[in-house]
Amino acid sequence: MPALACLSALAGAAPEGQNRWTEDAVRRAEHARGAYAPDLIEPLSDSARFHSEAGKHSDAISDYQRALHLTRINGGLYNAGQIPLLQQLAVSQESLGQLLEADSTRDYLYRVQRNVLSADPAESARAALVRARWKRNLYRAGVGHEPYLWLLQSHRAHAEALELLGPDNPDFSARLEHVYGRMETEYLISHYRNPQQRGLSFSSPGFAGRVSLDADAFRLLKKHNYRNGRKTLQQAIDLLQSIDPLPLEELARVHIALGDWHLWWFQHSSAQHSYRDAWRLWEGERGAGTAASALFPEPRLLPDGQKLGSGSVGGEAGAHVRFRVSKKGEARDIEVLELAAPPGRDSDFARVVVFNLLKEYRFRPVVRAGEVVTGEPVERRFRFDY
Repeated sequence: MPALACLSALAGAAPEGQNRWTEDAVRRAEHARGAYAPDLIEPLSDSARFHSEAGKHSDAISDYQRALHLTRINGGLYNAGQIPLLQQLAVSQESLGQLLEADSTRDYLYRVQRNVLSADPAESARAALVRARWKRNLYRAGVGHEPYLWLLQSHRAHAEALELLGPDNPDFSARLEHVYGRMETEYLISHYRNPQQRGLSFSSPGFAGRVSLDADAFRLLKKHNYRNGRKTLQQAIDLLQSIDPLPLEELARVHIALGDWHLWWFQHSSAQHSYRDAWRLWEGERGAGTAASALFPEPRLLPDGQKLGSGSVGGEAGAHVRFRVSKKGEARDIEVLELAAPPGRDSDFARVVVFNLLKEYRFRPVVRAGEVVTGEPVERRFRFDY
């Protein structure tokens, strides 16, 4: 019976039976065609998938790697048949906590995708979006000894995608996905406190040179962080303003994002100007019919939606606080209504930490009648480390 027919017949069989069949199929193909036959790729892939579904990720990885090796031998280094295998291999590696190995797999996957999808900018941009998010997640997880590299690679992926899509691409939503993703990376770069790498160990002069170039590139991103973010958002505004009919809601939200970025960098006058622009767009003659106050319902912690936390060690605490947010996005008139310090920790010190954190963070202020105003008192519950 042909292999595909056997697979169909066994689709309803128990996983153990399916896996035994795929192992037999691998042995039969090896015996009939040799260890490098393309006929081995499908049963190896099936075996890997069954192992993965059973939680046997080490076995799955072994089968995926062998299937990939045969795919390259029979189809070339950058053939499209590798894409699903590489995606599934990375998932199994992640399931075992092998994040650096999964990163290497995803790097190769991206190279294959760029080669295969070179004639399709939209698909290439989607692959870049996945890559950029993955690199940011590695940075947030604290993986590796050179965390700045994740931010650099994320930034580059968005830049490549925006270049591929081009300024005249009619699909503005695809460009905006990369604009907002790149701004996530810009915020993380702004927080990065140690661009000078110490204690590097190089295995070769070439490797040392590459890392040095990457470190220099990151230092430039850090140096020009405010300018880069501002230019990225302004380019998005220019793009949206060129569209007919004008996408007012999206344009207003990009103006808000630009205001947030100005505020993050203490450019209060520029921030208020951007917020007023968003308000005017929303309530202008071509407005969307919804009150502009819906754009600024309440103060919002920046970067948009982030969680409050000090990043220090010493135990988790919780606080219920009331405060106002000023026109400059700063917490004022802070009252601690409830405080839960970790066992054995000084509650007075926890109170000081709460005040310091709230004074350190910036919030998107509220806008009323087209003007940035000091808002009414708001109450928030936070959990934080100290």
